[in-house]
Amino acid sequence: MGESASSKVSDDMSWGEVAQLGLRYGKIPLALLAVEALYWFITQPSDTLALIQVTEAYIWNEVTQLMFGEGASTLSAHNGWMTRIDFYHESFPYLDNRVGLYVSDECAGVHEMIFLSTLVLMTDGVTQREKFKAVAVMCAIVYVLNIVRLVAFYPIAVEDCLANPNQPDCLNGMWNYHTFVYQWGFLIVLLLMWLVWFKFIGGASSTMKASQEEKEQ
Repeated sequence: MGESASSKVSDDMSWGEVAQLGLRYGKIPLALLAVEALYWFITQPSDTLALIQVTEAYIWNEVTQLMFGEGASTLSAHNGWMTRIDFYHESFPYLDNRVGLYVSDECAGVHEMIFLSTLVLMTDGVTQREKFKAVAVMCAIVYVLNIVRLVAFYPIAVEDCLANPNQPDCLNGMWNYHTFVYQWGFLIVLLLMWLVWFKFIGGASSTMKASQEEKEQ
């Protein structure tokens, strides 16, 4: 059976409702800009997130050794904190066949957690309890994904340097991977996570319902 014209009209959003929805979500970019400014301010001193950086460096080193052997990496200090990882392989360039990296403030994944948490907390039509639950789950996922990202450095470097051993440019693939994930990869993942969650909770319909309830009060 076909739907009546009146039911179709009621299911569609008017231009006024679309504008109202846009205004409600217009506050999200403003909140993100404010959070970005705050994050920039608190991370101006080096190693502001040192405890998280040390934890991630330890896990990174342990997982790398577990997957690729004890001689694959070592953990050491950088700026007084145990955040430096050195990779070892006979195909790596330089005299000691070593590549040094470290977990910086930006590598800790906290920036991504704050970004995603802001998106969730600024979403209307969802209870605070559901928001905090979503933030906890999503931040845990981001933490794990960040560890996976770090662990991927070693096999990428080894594969490229085996194909072009002892040449400095054999590390370009690893650096290109790092640049892509840092600039775009994580952002795409974060937006997809929020969109999936937004769809799961009811999306625009839940937001419009919350807006109508505010009008009636």
